Amino acid sequence: MFEYVARHYHHAENRYPLSHNLVTSHYVWPNSLSLDFLIYRRYEEQTRWEEFVKNCFQTARFQRPRRRANNFSKEVAPLLLLDEEFRAAHEQFKTKITLAKILLEQAIDHNLSFEVVLFDGWYLAQEFGRH
Repeated sequence: MFEYVARHYHHAENRYPLSHNLVTSHYVWPNSLSLDFLIYRRYEEQTRWEEFVKNCFQTARFQRPRRRANNFSKEVAPLLLLDEEFRAAHEQFKTKITLAKILLEQAIDHNLSFEVVLFDGWYLAQEFGRH
């Protein structure tokens, strides 16, 4: 199997296919040139969250309603962060917006001349907009 393949939500098809989830950067002037990409990994996958919860709490039941699952995550997070291995994985996690900011910085570091940055509206978050 390929590294970092996981189920990611496909909004156009309303399903979760097995795939990579890439954040990409392109330069257009006058032709399009792919600059770089970074692979997004879901927090649960990157941290091996379920594995650590099972080891810490000796339970295998995780199919809970979303609201209860979020509460459960908030309750166990402080305990999981006491584990050095889990904490290291937690600190390495990057959101898609963080990955986009890295790609923008890399484009700037390449000394590319541009005045406009165009991106999907999903990235129009305060964190990225201030960047």
